[in-house]
Amino acid sequence: MEKLINALLTQDDGISEEAFNALYEYLEELSNGQGYNDADACDIIHNEGELAAKLLEQIKRADATDGRFYFS
Repeated sequence: MEKLINALLTQDDGISEEAFNALYEYLEELSNGQGYNDADACDIIHNEGELAAKLLEQIKRADATDGRFYFS
């Protein structure tokens, strides 16, 4: 997931605001443990949630120009 986010946000034109917001919302939900309902998946939820929280902090540092988000 981290490689995908870096690939998206290091493109010359960055990603659209709509795509950035969707990514942000997905990571936010994942970091809160949403989207899982199987009681046996507790370890997966915890690990995925920790990773999502770290990635969420990372994308908050993205720059924006003309509605496009990217890493400098």
